[in-house]
Amino acid sequence: MLKQQENATTQSVKRKIYFGPVATHVTDVDTGAWRILTPVADDEKCIRCGICQKHCPLAIIQVDRETPFTVDLRFCKGCGICSQVCPKDCIAMTEIGKGGE
Repeated sequence: MLKQQENATTQSVKRKIYFGPVATHVTDVDTGAWRILTPVADDEKCIRCGICQKHCPLAIIQVDRETPFTVDLRFCKGCGICSQVCPKDCIAMTEIGKGGE
């Protein structure tokens, strides 16, 4: 009896079951259709420090001394991390249709 229980618990599972959509690379998923909030920067207040770019989990923010704040909105999830870490509070999370996209 113990041998049967041991065999039943030590056998490897040959089948994987996934629930819901599975993405291997989150930047490959175009989320522009379901994002509710969009980051919008005030270029006059922005000091172009790049902190928002460093903290973006998807690495879709571009900002440097010569170019203004830009976000690839096709892949932005609207998480708001860029807005939270901005030292000058120049990034606002705006509803789409109200100054956003």
